[in-house]
Amino acid sequence: MTGYYFDTAADFLHFVFRCEVSDRDAIPRADLTEASECRYWPCSALPRPISDFTVRRIEDAVAGVKFGLPSRVGPRVWLES
Repeated sequence: MTGYYFDTAADFLHFVFRCEVSDRDAIPRADLTEASECRYWPCSALPRPISDFTVRRIEDAVAGVKFGLPSRVGPRVWLES
């Protein structure tokens, strides 16, 4: 687990885990319940639209940020480009 965040607006905790691909030839597949498509993306080219909160969690995980207490999350901003 790389971090957890407290979403004050929704009174919700978000737990974030960092995973690594064990089979570089594996092709990710969406379960079609929550996502229609699944791919690996470099952090510098995440698809849009995406929320600033999603970008923050990914950047924190990649940087190895670890939190002792939940980090508070404010209102989200949607990034279009």
